[in-house]
Amino acid sequence: MALMLRRLTLVVLVVVAVMIPVLRSANPPAPTEGEGRLERMYLLRQRLNVALTRFEALITLDSVAKPASHLAHPGRPEVQIRGFGAAARAPAAMTIVDDIWTRLGRVDSTIRVALVIYNHDEFGFRPEQWWSYAGASIEVESGGTRCLAFLPGNRQKDGTIGVGRRDVLEGVLAPCVMLAGFGRPGPAVARWLGSTRYAAAGSTAWLNRSRSFIDGGSGAMPWMALYAYQQDRQSYRGILSSSSLAISIAEVLTPPYALGAYGLRCTDGDWSACRTGILDSTVIALSTRGLPPELSYSGALLDRPMHWTLGTPRPPGEWWLSDLIRDQGRDKFAKFWKSPAPFEQAFQDAFGEDLGAWTHRWSVRQWENSWFEKYRVTPRVLGATLKPSWMLITIGWTGL
Repeated sequence: MALMLRRLTLVVLVVVAVMIPVLRSANPPAPTEGEGRLERMYLLRQRLNVALTRFEALITLDSVAKPASHLAHPGRPEVQIRGFGAAARAPAAMTIVDDIWTRLGRVDSTIRVALVIYNHDEFGFRPEQWWSYAGASIEVESGGTRCLAFLPGNRQKDGTIGVGRRDVLEGVLAPCVMLAGFGRPGPAVARWLGSTRYAAAGSTAWLNRSRSFIDGGSGAMPWMALYAYQQDRQSYRGILSSSSLAISIAEVLTPPYALGAYGLRCTDGDWSACRTGILDSTVIALSTRGLPPELSYSGALLDRPMHWTLGTPRPPGEWWLSDLIRDQGRDKFAKFWKSPAPFEQAFQDAFGEDLGAWTHRWSVRQWENSWFEKYRVTPRVLGATLKPSWMLITIGWTGL
């Protein structure tokens, strides 16, 4: 009798332990007044930084683009330095530009390019800002296309002007390099590039990397991760506030929802989701409202709406076009780039393959070499799954 009673007691305790998370309120505890102030301050700081970066970009365009526009000419671009004095020089940047244009070879004579290195310390609000504007202004004119790339610089100890990492400079120049190499795109490709602000044209790896090279930095995902303001700063209250272990477990077990529903489905083999992920420009249009249309994509300029969801299509990684060139070759890509046909038809005609099929292979290859696939234990999950071992984790965590 005593043994049976102990067993029944154990069963009841287990059932209660499992049911507590189910029966308790789903709403988190209300934040305290101090926590609320901290949250509001953080969100305002985020918005302030975006606003200041946009302001810097507009000032740069207004004060630098017009004087520099007549200096942009066909052929190898000039490196123009603004705000550092007439004698300032940027030899490292000039070496990189020379190297890029040497690898590029023959360029289109209707494309004019210039790199403008500006002094971001001239802006008095710099101490309050996290980022500086780095991007390009791309304007289609009657006589051709003008691409001005802007990059913040700073004075080095030896008196020269530095621009930070090489990959940042290459990323800023990348749309200009693609335009110089292949000329003015066809109407459908041009509309897509304009609506996405050249977001998929942010890599120059196609100039000097083999087909086996995995672009995107240190294991980046194939689709851009989107985070609203609240997701940047989550308040872990109660027991979570003192348990980094719980947060780590949650991060490891969470499926890669940062890919978005379309990115997940694309990587899983849904070609239509791949096409939507490439062609949909909603995210970039919403997050860059109020900016001049000629400005290229820059993460520092993005205003992040609160209503992003798992179903919001994520733009592809900024190396998508670069990978396409490396995989298919310059000749086929030039046919696609210049085609007068609609985007998907131009892709099919040039490469002999559906846009969704190629993007699926690209997405899988990029994902399999990403940090998330290598160091996390959860697979790509379409929907919810339960494993028997998770019951033990649930009971153990509930007991803790």
